[in-house]
Amino acid sequence: MEEKKRKILIADDEKEIREILGILLRGEGYETVMAENGSEAVELAEDDVDLYILDVNMPFKDGFSAAAEIRKKHYAPIIFLTAYSGESDKVMGFSAGADDYIVKPFSNMELLMRVKAHLRRTGSYMEKMMKSASEKSVDSDLIAINDI
Repeated sequence: MEEKKRKILIADDEKEIREILGILLRGEGYETVMAENGSEAVELAEDDVDLYILDVNMPFKDGFSAAAEIRKKHYAPIIFLTAYSGESDKVMGFSAGADDYIVKPFSNMELLMRVKAHLRRTGSYMEKMMKSASEKSVDSDLIAINDI
């Protein structure tokens, strides 16, 4: 059985950044989905997206607003990749639901390592949650049988 590719949504109004990130991530075996602005990122947000990379300064809806909307429905990690380097910007990013914040210009290798780390942690977390849920359903079945 073939393993499902992890899906990463990239939202940045700079086409060159989207292209560079797409090449980098697809080269590592990830599936990528591209959004040109924050509104499009929110529209493309789905349960099967494993990680989001968002710029802050985008048209129609900024990255902070997009992250807050995405976070209301989805639990996948959100990484901001932005030129905004101020402490207040970082605080706003984390307050909007970000799990990480990387300032442009950025190192491709550092970004890739952070993506892998977030996906590794969320993958093991989801596996534990699924295992825990299945154990609970088995336990409740046993209780029901023993109660008879």
